[in-house]
Amino acid sequence: MEPGHELAHYDMGVTLGGLERWEDAAEAFERATQLRPYWAEAFGNLAWAYAMLGRFDEGIRASQEAIRLKPEHALHHNNRCLMYVASGNRAAALREFETVRILNAEMGKKLARTVRAERPGWV
Repeated sequence: MEPGHELAHYDMGVTLGGLERWEDAAEAFERATQLRPYWAEAFGNLAWAYAMLGRFDEGIRASQEAIRLKPEHALHHNNRCLMYVASGNRAAALREFETVRILNAEMGKKLARTVRAERPGWV
């Protein structure tokens, strides 16, 4: 893969994530975001790779960038909510949950079920 080909790095990250090789996927997404720093989906996938590695602070930071670039994309908010839940930050999780419900009611319902299973009484 030639350096400078952000789509190739992104696709490699997707493939590696599908194989649950999260460390390698994160590296590929990091490279894609370095080459194309305005690509919300690459930051969103980087955030999820970090989450799968249990690196929630890094995942939250990457999802923040994805949301800055594409604030109307409910999935970025959904995933950040899940990272806040996993890291025990209830106030932030509730804020993200409300945003997801506003942006995509069906996704909000699914998220509520997931959060209730992880943290009963949070939503």
